[in-house]
Amino acid sequence: MYIKLIKISYTLPMVVFLLLSLESKSSENISDSEAFISLISMSDNISANYDLKIYDENSELKESSSGIFGLLRPSFIKITTKKPYDQTLILDENKFTQYDPDIEQLIIKNKSRQMTYLSNLLLMDDPSIFDEKFTVKKLNLNIEKDRYLSFEILLKSNQSPFKKIHVSFLDKKLSALKIFDTFDTVMVFRLHDNNLDTILTKKDFEIMIPDHTEVIYQ
Repeated sequence: MYIKLIKISYTLPMVVFLLLSLESKSSENISDSEAFISLISMSDNISANYDLKIYDENSELKESSSGIFGLLRPSFIKITTKKPYDQTLILDENKFTQYDPDIEQLIIKNKSRQMTYLSNLLLMDDPSIFDEKFTVKKLNLNIEKDRYLSFEILLKSNQSPFKKIHVSFLDKKLSALKIFDTFDTVMVFRLHDNNLDTILTKKDFEIMIPDHTEVIYQ
């Protein structure tokens, strides 16, 4: 169980989020950081399918999973894995929750360093704190620039568990992130089949568990 927990918590993919209005500024004058924040603010409520692939330092595929991704800013991230096994992960501003129905176990724990950085990317709602923690650079892509945009996120902390994170948007909606860790592992997390008709609420980030489920606090 310990190995499985470490693998999945390291899988938590993810992104940057801050709510900031840029209506008073022209697109020519805003910084890369402001452009990124403007885009990520349009992805404050997401329900979509996801595919995750993890590559080693030799670019060989080592792990893959798929399922459903949910995001409700500024408070919740939910990953419901369907393949290769059923599992639910929920990350909020304070804690990490993991539910494994196959072994009827619920784990509630404080966020690790990796989880804290990723939740800051997705859930942070203070622009000044964002600029203190991250550096943003817009990447030049040789594809339709009016539809595809990508940004490189660098964490300023010397204790960062990641080298960099690439966050991509398609038609102004969050579509992918690529996480480069300090061990040269690369995690590619892609969203697809975004359900635009689904509006998530706080209730969607609650886990209903059977009475006999083992609950572990760490």
